[in-house]
Amino acid sequence: MDITIKRNKKVNSLRNAQGFKVKRCCLSCTHKFYDSRGQRRCDLCRLHVGTKDGCDRWEMHAVLKQAGLRPGKVKRKDYLRFVQKIRSEEKVLLEQSQITLKECKTAEQLRTEFGKEIYEIH
Repeated sequence: MDITIKRNKKVNSLRNAQGFKVKRCCLSCTHKFYDSRGQRRCDLCRLHVGTKDGCDRWEMHAVLKQAGLRPGKVKRKDYLRFVQKIRSEEKVLLEQSQITLKECKTAEQLRTEFGKEIYEIH
């Protein structure tokens, strides 16, 4: 099986059945896995892959195919953006050792805070 990984390629996006935008790259591929050191690898070629890498054998990960479906808890894109913003801020603070993992907000706290923001706007 001959697979060529394209490094740092321009990432194209497509939408899943529910309209959520998904980047077509190794990060969103069903063939990715994490090795014992926590590094992302391709299950097909066993190479380390980066965020913007990709190949012709890309398949959307099952979780991303389901994003926005009724059984899931997240149904609003603005909530996803809200959580992504908070989590990225927490990640920076964690990397700078300004907070600990226990100080990060729980999913319940995020939902409550998001609900308050929505009601304050209207």
